[in-house]
Amino acid sequence: MSLIQTNNDLVVDIRNHIAHLTLNRPKALNALTHDMITSMAALLAEWATDESIYAIVVRGAGEKAFCAGGDIRALYDLARRGEDNARLLNFFSDEYQLDFDIHRYLVKTGKPYIAWIDGVVMGSTDVVAQVRCARGGDAGENALGHGRGR
Repeated sequence: MSLIQTNNDLVVDIRNHIAHLTLNRPKALNALTHDMITSMAALLAEWATDESIYAIVVRGAGEKAFCAGGDIRALYDLARRGEDNARLLNFFSDEYQLDFDIHRYLVKTGKPYIAWIDGVVMGSTDVVAQVRCARGGDAGENALGHGRGR
């Protein structure tokens, strides 16, 4: 069975019990928009309790980047237009909540979360590329060398 959903910026393809999530903004180096962040959080919450999903694979579309982190250009444009600061704060709040959700997903479900990293990785991509080894409730370090101090 293959189920494909898209909202243009995110493409979800479920095949063989694996959820494939593609960041689909190659012209923007797959930078995360606020909508992408909230959609990813909703998908993680759904897949955490879905017994038919065994693992998640996240990748970036195009040949240049996995993900450039948050869409700083969009945030800059919001600030220049004098938009309400709450929208800016909501972006960062939701982005870091997603980081925590990915960590919690890994620790609580035991389902693999695989970031297929190819190309540019910068900014807050740790949110999406977080790869941790759970050891008895200890999240350890992620593949980028970030984590708690030792």
